[in-house]
Amino acid sequence: MTARVDLYATLGLPSRASAAEITHAYRALLRELHPDTRIRTEGEVQESDSRLQQVLDAYAVLGDPDRRAEYDRTLRYQQPSYQQPSYQQPSDRQPSDRQRPPIRVGPIHWSPWR
Repeated sequence: MTARVDLYATLGLPSRASAAEITHAYRALLRELHPDTRIRTEGEVQESDSRLQQVLDAYAVLGDPDRRAEYDRTLRYQQPSYQQPSYQQPSDRQPSDRQRPPIRVGPIHWSPWR
């Protein structure tokens, strides 16, 4: 199993960030990392290029509402603290004096002549 990169962390945002915050962070990082706007030194070129590609990939997913929703679902299920809910059969307890039985309502007949 390969480790997934947290796309929110790539953009420096929390997972509850709004669409406007995602776009703002993307544009700020794009201005900072774009080859036309950065100062070029040999050691940083490859690192900046790979970081720029990560930012572009993160925004490709988080900028689209459908892809972001799917990513959020998969991220939620991959967290180690997540446990599948256990469904139990209802017990056969008898209602005590303090517990009321559930309210039961029959069919409602509506007549326009009333």
